Amino acid sequence: AWESEQLLDETAAAMAMESFHGVSLDFGGILSAEVRRALYKAEKFASLGGDELAAMMAFIGGASRLSKAIEGVKENGAPPPELSPLRTITSRMTPHPEVANKIRECVDDVGEFKDTASPELRKARAQRASAEGKIRRVLQSFGGSVTTHQGRFVLAVMPPAPPGSLVVGVAAGGAMVLIEPPSVVALNSELASTLEAEETAIDGIRRRLTYDVASVVVDLVACLDAVTRLDVIAARGRQAGALNACRPKFIAPPGGGFAGISGKGAGRFGSMDDDTADAAAAAARAADATAMFPTGVQGAADEDVKDVGYRSSYKGDGELLVELAGLRQPVLAAQAIRAQTLARRAAAAKAALKRAGGGKGGNAGGVGDDDEQDDTEWLLSNGGGA
Repeated sequence: AWESEQLLDETAAAMAMESFHGVSLDFGGILSAEVRRALYKAEKFASLGGDELAAMMAFIGGASRLSKAIEGVKENGAPPPELSPLRTITSRMTPHPEVANKIRECVDDVGEFKDTASPELRKARAQRASAEGKIRRVLQSFGGSVTTHQGRFVLAVMPPAPPGSLVVGVAAGGAMVLIEPPSVVALNSELASTLEAEETAIDGIRRRLTYDVASVVVDLVACLDAVTRLDVIAARGRQAGALNACRPKFIAPPGGGFAGISGKGAGRFGSMDDDTADAAAAAARAADATAMFPTGVQGAADEDVKDVGYRSSYKGDGELLVELAGLRQPVLAAQAIRAQTLARRAAAAKAALKRAGGGKGGNAGGVGDDDEQDDTEWLLSNGGGA
């Protein structure tokens, strides 16, 4: 019950924040699946890619905005008490915005590494741009269309290929020949070396940023769990608002609290130990029996007859009392009707024995009384077969 009340408090807090205070819980831009995969890789010190670093940057920024939005809600200069469940969650969030700033300096929003990420990358990209421009100028002097093939700049010309040129492939279904003039081979090799230097610089940046994420991976995992929980709470609150739902109330049963509740919930609903629970169960069974047979067996005042009637209903030969949730009252009602039938039969038998005894004289009356008691007990104990 206490957990249910806690969940209801969280849902009510989300509804109050968005409906009453007018502050929306914004989870836009957070890619939880990509972030969780990136955190798992960072924990193993596996280098993160540009897209994973971009997702991590967006997650840290979104978590920081979410925490500030919840903590920033004030009412007369003080935090509203109804938002305490949300503040409890955000108090455990440590998004580490400094890590997001380091990623932002090196990676853009789409996962591409910036030229300013490192001096080595800036130098490698400058050399690549220079080599590409030189190759294009040389190829354009030969005429034809400049294109790339397997990472190298080539020239597409009509067959046959010029003498001395290196044929690297065909294009347009054989209508064009891809050639690499001898003067361009060395330039392409220079371009390949600049591309390799660029990849080496990017790998260094990836490892450095991965170590930054790995150093705070425990806090980021806890932050991701908190953001996920807030997302679920916001969804419950918005669904409750759309349905115009009202909050249910839990009421303790009469005479005791909810059994098995301890800690915070015990103060509200109370607790019940094993002995008290057993005594309460016995009292409930006794109350059921009293409601079923308020005078034992109707029409009989003898205590022995009452006991016989009670045993017949509960412990008769070949009988079994079955108690099912939801069907308890119909079963007990049927037993009460059966007891009333047995009582009426016993009263009829007693009357018949008296009439028979009165017709036979005084001695017969005494014998009739003994027979009457035996017949009554037999009827009550074997009423199921009658």
